Amino acid sequence: MKTRKVTENLVVVVLSIFFSLLMIEVLFRAMIGINVVKYPNPDFEKIIHRYSENEGLVYELKPSVSANTVYGPVKTNRYGQRDNEYSLKKPPNTVRICVIGDSVTFGTNLRVEDTYPKILERMLNNRYGDREKFEVINFAVVGYNSYQEEIVLEEKCLPFNPDMILVGFCLNDDSYTDGLGGLAKEMSPHALGSRLHSKLISYLFYRYERANFEKWNDMAKVGHFFDTLSRLRNSNDFKVLVMVFPYYFKDINAYAEIVKHREVAGIAKRDNLPVIDFMYPWKALDWLTRVRFYNYNDRIHFSKKGMNQVAAGVFEYLQKKRLFVLNWESPAMRESKKLGYAIAEVKVMK
Repeated sequence: MKTRKVTENLVVVVLSIFFSLLMIEVLFRAMIGINVVKYPNPDFEKIIHRYSENEGLVYELKPSVSANTVYGPVKTNRYGQRDNEYSLKKPPNTVRICVIGDSVTFGTNLRVEDTYPKILERMLNNRYGDREKFEVINFAVVGYNSYQEEIVLEEKCLPFNPDMILVGFCLNDDSYTDGLGGLAKEMSPHALGSRLHSKLISYLFYRYERANFEKWNDMAKVGHFFDTLSRLRNSNDFKVLVMVFPYYFKDINAYAEIVKHREVAGIAKRDNLPVIDFMYPWKALDWLTRVRFYNYNDRIHFSKKGMNQVAAGVFEYLQKKRLFVLNWESPAMRESKKLGYAIAEVKVMK
């Protein structure tokens, strides 16, 4: 009899909690409805992301979509890359370069043809296309970190049989898995790719994650990515180049992120990965020249001029290292030689 009474009381408590939470959820949704709480009302015609079947990725670009987005006009191919259509099987007499990165490589606020992967592809084909074709394929996704980029490398790049992997490293690639940034603005519920149906719980997760986002950064994920990159390079016989992209700085002596540049270079050196750190050649320029390498009022994302600089730097590296037979020079290429991109690798390893 006593056991039955306890069971009945427990059922009452559980039902009370359930209905209380249900009422709170209803109240919260009512508050959203009258704009007391600001909650996304996405335009699904402009959503270019979807939740990924790989939970580690959290989200990815939808295949074969075209939309005007917060990042500018974006069109994806059948494999979910912001790029032209390519066959999975590499065509004969083709050198294939796969580029991994985040919003910097993706080309926020730029046309796809003005991103450094496409500029580099044109440079290579203008010189060498009569004998061998170059494909530079952009696998970048806004908000990705090194953990997600490692998955991209293994699951998305390798099936394309690359001859070279370019990694566009941004200084926040050690960050917490970002299902919150661009995706949170487009889809609900927000929190880290959450499939929860409760708007209240999703909202609370979102607020908690935003408050603690910076505390969860971890360079160990960068180290693990570089370890994997080195291992797969050896087993799959492709070349590698890591590019480290600086934030805009007016005075190199007041540039707080210089410590992270050195840390990334140290990790790459441990894994014997070649690096171009664009901080080194760019610090020789005056700040008025350097600021034009970035989008207006943005210290992270490159302008068209900045993208040209990156492409020219990589082109010079390929030429100096004799990875391909390259003799063609553009005006941007001649300008890059003055900055010494091909020896930036030596400088950063000191």
